[in-house]
Order: sequence, then structure tokens, then C-alpha cells
Amino acid sequence: GRKIPQTTTVPKAGEPLHRFLYKRQLDSLGAFGEIILRFINWMGRPDEGPNGTQKLTLDEFEDKIRSRLNAYRPVVLGMLYVKWSDSREVWLNHQVLAYHYTRTPDNLRIDLYDPNYPGRNDISIEAVKTPWGLKCVQRIGANTKQLYGFFMIPHQPVIPPSELA
Repeated sequence: GRKIPQTTTVPKAGEPLHRFLYKRQLDSLGAFGEIILRFINWMGRPDEGPNGTQKLTLDEFEDKIRSRLNAYRPVVLGMLYVKWSDSREVWLNHQVLAYHYTRTPDNLRIDLYDPNYPGRNDISIEAVKTPWGLKCVQRIGANTKQLYGFFMIPHQPVIPPSELA
């Protein structure tokens, strides 16, 4: 019920919009950092196997994500870009917004809004069914980026303060 701010520049530190966005970013990590801990947990898992990221990703899609997208409800996803064997930098992982998917028996495509690529509509996850689950990449236009898996991040909407309009 609020107007979207019309600014196209990054707000300066301390400005109301910056404070609001910063707080929302912290909120997205969980009240006690549980989302960071989930990234850390997944970073240490193998790709394949009954407890691997491919199986966990398929379970997340089937158990949580698919039904929300079927109901036309966007879903915040945690994107697992790095594992401990790649880097210890948990902050290299990412969050995006999934808003649509298409599926065949062996393939899945999830359309995304990625805040690292504002205004683009050619960002997606492409996944292939494997014996263990889903093997994924993120597609950014004609390019691909390694993606070990993804999971749903709980999201609680917040009405922005009136001073931001």
C-alpha cells in the first residue's frame, strides 16, 4: 500500500532507505543467524549421496518451493555458490527471488530476480535430474555460473516506513 521509492541511486549510509534495506538484509539471515549456519552446513556436504546437496536441493524444491510457486507466491532462495573445498568465504553465497518455474521429467528451470542483475529477465536456475537429486547451474543470459544447490529462506514481509515514500 506504499509507493515505491523512485530513486535509482544507492542510498548513502545513514539515510532512511539505507537503514531500512540494511535491516532487511540482516533480517534475511535469520534472527540468530540460522540462515548463515544453513549455508555453512551445506558448504560441507558432498554433491552426491543421500545427504548431499543435490538430494537436499530436490527435497527443498518438492517439499517447500514448488507449492509456493504453484500458488504464484515468490520464494526467496539461498544460492550455494561455494563449498569448503572452494573457499571458506560463506558470504560468497547469495540470495535471489524465484517467481516461476517450468519442468519436464528430467529438467527444471526456475526464473529468478537477482539483485546483482537489476532489470534483467534472463536469470534462472537450470537443473537436471540425477540419481541423487538436482544438479544445477545459474544461467545469466548466455553465461552460466556454478551452483551447488539452493534452499528456501523464510521471508516475513515488512511495510516500509512512510518516510521512504
